[in-house]
Amino acid sequence: MTGAVRIGLASWIIQDGNYGDFKRGDEAAFAVEFYAPDLKACHPDTTRGPSMTWQRDCTYTITGRVTHVTSEWWALNVGALEIYNESPLAGAKPGDLVSGEAYLGVDPFFYFERLGRERGAPPLIHDWRIDAIELDATPWREVSPRSFERDSTKVAWKPVSHTRAWKDDSGRAAYVLECTPMSETPRWTLSPAKS
Repeated sequence: MTGAVRIGLASWIIQDGNYGDFKRGDEAAFAVEFYAPDLKACHPDTTRGPSMTWQRDCTYTITGRVTHVTSEWWALNVGALEIYNESPLAGAKPGDLVSGEAYLGVDPFFYFERLGRERGAPPLIHDWRIDAIELDATPWREVSPRSFERDSTKVAWKPVSHTRAWKDDSGRAAYVLECTPMSETPRWTLSPAKS
């Protein structure tokens, strides 16, 4: 695996105690989850193979080969990386190709604490170097009384040197970590095996 990957991080993942705050230059270990509600199966005759092409923030257009699927979760190889999600596409089986847009995010510990311990689960945890961090600076707008969402007409990202999950954006921050993989071989645990 080569090249930087842009991976999303919601402040609640840090606030839950799963990770500490990150800073530029840190080394960290985590799996990558994806969210892609509109993935579609590729036609069986497609010549496409696993790939990922960056679109914006931490969203990629992906073509993924299904490598693992259960009734509760699945994993895809997207060429440079293997990623997982807890909502398998109906009828998906290992070897199938799927494509569409996918948000990539830091594992909120679903893989580390539960899914990766299941029999037959593929290893998905990699070591990463955090090269850059961006904070979502898109303003909030009220869409109904006491209900807010980001204003999609004013999208803005601001470079920061570190996350401050409890303080940035009043504790509801969203970040993008630009990460370089430091390991070719994934594992099931956060710590590498001792030799």
